[in-house]
Amino acid sequence: MTYSHIDRQREGLAVNHSETGQLGDLIWRAQLAAGLSQEQLAERSGLSARTISDLERGQRKTPHLESLRMLAAGLDLSSEDRKALLQAARPNLQQPLRTSAPALVPDPGLPVADSPLIGREREVDDIVSQVRGDERRLTTLTGPGGVGKTRLALEVANVAEPFFPDGAVFVDLAPITDPQLVASAIAQALGVQETETRPLWETLGITVRHRGILLLLDNFEQVIEAAPEIATLLSNAPELRILATSREHLRVRGEHEVIIQPLELPDRAEVEPERLKDNPAAALFVQAARTVAPEFGLTPGNALAVAEICRRLDGLPLAIELAASRVKYYPTDTLLEHLDRRLSVLTGGPRDLPTRQQTLRDTIAWSYDLLSPGERALFRRLGIFPAGSTIPAIDTVAMESGVHEIDLLSGLASLVDKSLIRRAIGSDGRPRFTMLETLREFAIDALLQAGEADGARRALAQWILRFVSENFGQSFVSHSMSTVDLLVLDEEFENVRLAFAQFSECGDAASCATLFTSLHYYLYLRGRFREGLEFGKRSLELAEQQLIPDHLLGITLSFLGNLETMAGHIQDGETSAREGLSLLARSPEHRRLIPSALLCLAINLREHGRYAEARVYAEEALAVVESSDDPRLSSFALYQIGRLAFLQNDLDRAAACFRESLRQATASIQNGTIWSSLISSAAVQLRRGDLAAAAESLREADRIWQEIGGEIVSLALNVVGAFVARVQPVDAVRIYGAVRAHSDAIGVLVEDEPWIAEVKSYLCTVLGEAMFEEAYYAGQSLSIEDAMELMRDALDQFERTATH
Repeated sequence: MTYSHIDRQREGLAVNHSETGQLGDLIWRAQLAAGLSQEQLAERSGLSARTISDLERGQRKTPHLESLRMLAAGLDLSSEDRKALLQAARPNLQQPLRTSAPALVPDPGLPVADSPLIGREREVDDIVSQVRGDERRLTTLTGPGGVGKTRLALEVANVAEPFFPDGAVFVDLAPITDPQLVASAIAQALGVQETETRPLWETLGITVRHRGILLLLDNFEQVIEAAPEIATLLSNAPELRILATSREHLRVRGEHEVIIQPLELPDRAEVEPERLKDNPAAALFVQAARTVAPEFGLTPGNALAVAEICRRLDGLPLAIELAASRVKYYPTDTLLEHLDRRLSVLTGGPRDLPTRQQTLRDTIAWSYDLLSPGERALFRRLGIFPAGSTIPAIDTVAMESGVHEIDLLSGLASLVDKSLIRRAIGSDGRPRFTMLETLREFAIDALLQAGEADGARRALAQWILRFVSENFGQSFVSHSMSTVDLLVLDEEFENVRLAFAQFSECGDAASCATLFTSLHYYLYLRGRFREGLEFGKRSLELAEQQLIPDHLLGITLSFLGNLETMAGHIQDGETSAREGLSLLARSPEHRRLIPSALLCLAINLREHGRYAEARVYAEEALAVVESSDDPRLSSFALYQIGRLAFLQNDLDRAAACFRESLRQATASIQNGTIWSSLISSAAVQLRRGDLAAAAESLREADRIWQEIGGEIVSLALNVVGAFVARVQPVDAVRIYGAVRAHSDAIGVLVEDEPWIAEVKSYLCTVLGEAMFEEAYYAGQSLSIEDAMELMRDALDQFERTATH
């Protein structure tokens, strides 16, 4: 007999709590009484059949409380049966709060959710434990508009309600803006009558003094001045628990703030439906989409678009739900294309929701309108930073461009408290303030409406120019940059893009060239060759219309020539490099720039295969550098000379250059040159047949790469492949496939050096042409990290073999 053939008789087959307290038995009996199979129960509850099976078999000893709530809803359990289920799952919570007072009859009770809560299992468990405890009697859920505070609070209240003798009571404060009316709203929800003989807050205190109630106060941010009365109410009622939602915390003693974050975003690799369906943000999208298009599901054709939509919407539940509601009319690809204007797209929420939740713009405006004039002005100007920024930058851009009504530090703290901006610690250890993209779009619109956008944009560009030139202006001279420098510029790069665009639109050739040359080495190390070419070419176009100093034009040409060479435009690169060197030679007062120009020309000639000629320029650069005693540029020049000696089969000279380059770079902590010298040392050791030394060099290079990161590592994978070929030939071919794919992706032309061509020929012979081609093709889908993991596996295998 199947469950579907059993008549449902709830009174006769209700769970007998005296027979067993085991969770699995309780679930099985309730399922039997409901006449449901596991598959049917899974569909009704929103849980998977596997989860239900694990619960029944006792495989999950402490299931999430939200899962139990969903299960109870699917089984349509009575209040008593629900309590038994929770008590079996959480014995430590089985004793409810005790009270001898007669029960209240709250009106109207808790709202009922129309769909399961997704992705908040851990938060529900943690918050239920908090509101049940004695230490944290006031819990405030904070977070930006649309993050799902109300929905989460309702879930917590529904799960926790069985443990409160007088129930859980929901108080919606959204309709009121006068803090004086908060007491009336609470009294109405509790069914308490106001009297003329005493103040209402006092009446409430007397009424709830011995009541075991969970009071859910929703949308407290607009009546925040009533917070002291809430604290007083709690002090007079030891068994009362309050759960509040607010866009800022109440700032009263005894409050415990829980900051609700957006849903976890899909990983860039999560593009397969089977992997994506377990991501909370994507799962919410699918759930919301099915309310308007029941046939919607994740497929290979839409998974990538769904993942990107969730990422573009910052994982905000309201934004995801509003976007998903459009799949009834538009394919996901079309929806994604129109998300550049998120706030105009994300409209049309259910009419029975509050107005502010029917469009994302209204949700944000709700918070914005509650700000003081000074806070609104600061919030608008913070929107100009696409990548967020630091206090000095904000001081320049926001305060100097017109915000005088507010103290900067106080204003930033207030906006953080109100969940409109986020505070983090940057790579340099300084506070950094960022904004969700949906909030930033609103801020930009407000900035435009206020007529302040142009001034803020100019202020940002000037700040970036000073910041980059003062902090990284010497990197183009010494070809050196620390790990912290790289990480700081990673954080600022979106701001750099905006600044360059501003100077470009204004025709400011000198500022564009200064930014380009200051960032050249960063662009190289991060593999941003295409963007670097655009910056350099635009700088030269503007220089034709607006004269800039010869030394600035010369170094701009030299660095452009370097990038042109890397991109495969070798003849253009040589022309630019020679013109740049010629200009600098006419500027003796800028002699310090000449070694960089000489090395750019040497790199170009190396790519031409003119090794002897290139070596002359590189040696000349080293001679000039040694007279100036700059170990950072000296280490870089030695590395370049070593590369040329290696290509000329002068392995002894190459090894000596790499050793000295490594010594000097290590002393001056220049990780980019350290990494390059280690990789090249491994190449020498491989050519000499010293696999143990090569393995050691690659291990150390990998450690440095994990510290600095970046796509430029793909240029070293040829050497990595030569080592792996000695251990695992198929993986070596996959690595070479990855080299090709990633070189194409970052805009670099990688020609095989003669010794690498020999390695590939060996691999093709060993594996056969068909297997070689198959592995090479498979490697083109590998990420950089995947390719490096193949190297690590080969290193592990080599070291295990070497020790036996």
